[in-house]
Amino acid sequence: MAVERVVVIPRNGYVNRLQAWASSAALAAEWDAPLSVCWEPESIAPAGVDDLFESRSLHQWISAADVENLCGTSHQDLPRYLTYLPERSVVVLAGHDRGEQAFMPELIEQVESAAGPVTVVIIAGGIFGAADAALQRRYRHEFYRRLPWRPAITDRVSEVIEGHEPFLGVHIRKTDRSREAPTAAHVTAAIQQLHTQTNVASVFVASDTAAGVAEWTQQLTDMGLRPWSAGTSDHARDSIAAGLDAMVEWQVLGRSHGLVFSAASSFGSEAAVAAGDVPEFGLSAGRGLQRLRGAREVLRAGVTYPKRHGPFAR
Repeated sequence: MAVERVVVIPRNGYVNRLQAWASSAALAAEWDAPLSVCWEPESIAPAGVDDLFESRSLHQWISAADVENLCGTSHQDLPRYLTYLPERSVVVLAGHDRGEQAFMPELIEQVESAAGPVTVVIIAGGIFGAADAALQRRYRHEFYRRLPWRPAITDRVSEVIEGHEPFLGVHIRKTDRSREAPTAAHVTAAIQQLHTQTNVASVFVASDTAAGVAEWTQQLTDMGLRPWSAGTSDHARDSIAAGLDAMVEWQVLGRSHGLVFSAASSFGSEAAVAAGDVPEFGLSAGRGLQRLRGAREVLRAGVTYPKRHGPFAR
């Protein structure tokens, strides 16, 4: 198997990007090939490399123009799924709606059957790999521990944690993924079980809305626990400052002694990976409740359609 280089173009939100970066790093290590990273800001993740990371020595950083020279076209114009460009000795993986993991056997077969050394270009936002799930998780944990965050971020993490260790972590998703979100009773029961299991009463609360933090700060106080937060007020996904705050909160969650989070959220689930071997509760609503919520969404959309699309819509 001759892989000359692996190139990853992380997409979507920050944690999805970290997942793709870590997954690509593990593949590159297994192939004994160098890894190059093309980090492009997007509307939902506008922070650039220099906003987030201090050192460029972890891997080689390349531009979108470098990728275009490599592939003969911009990465936005490359086809979906798995593509071999024999004239350039490049294999492109872009899983899109099917995800990258589904193509791992074909990718390995394509690399092994190529006439000579190839460069593997991966356009992804998520988890994939040739190893089993447990080993992939270990690879990502080790990768997250090595990330060279900017001092402004690491110093803020230390400030937020100071005086609170040991602590538990709770991440509440209030915006997207609402259909899969666990009920308040489900979250409360998990927090109580985690507290009983660890005997830790200090709880860090993170959410994608200020209302979510306020709600669960009160809920945890009523349970006799000691909640605290990072004091984040800006949760706008198109804000660089809010993105940096989110990465601070993600790292704080990753240092907790146990976590409760929505299983549908990569933010919470990957914080658990970063935390390592600690108890965790990844929660989701039951299928019946998800179907009921879906029906309500359809009904709500039908009721509001005239206001949104009628003659008096704004």
